[in-house]
Amino acid sequence: MYEGRHTGRPRKWTPQQQQAFGELAASEGGTVGALLRQIKENQDQVPISENTAKRYLKEMDYTYKRYRYSLKKSEIKRRSSTPAK
Repeated sequence: MYEGRHTGRPRKWTPQQQQAFGELAASEGGTVGALLRQIKENQDQVPISENTAKRYLKEMDYTYKRYRYSLKKSEIKRRSSTPAK
């Protein structure tokens, strides 16, 4: 019986572990590295890379928004009738 192609290796974390990671990200927030350190302290799970953790979160429709350190300038530049010097 043909099952199709099986490319790549199996995932390190089970779907339950991935779901728990997603719930932690929703409740705590922060960077992926901080979330992985928190999981490492609390539970004995197989370590994964930050890229793998980002992929798991992206598959669960989590997005990352970069915080701005300064506000954008919303000042409107006014044109003058005299040429710039």
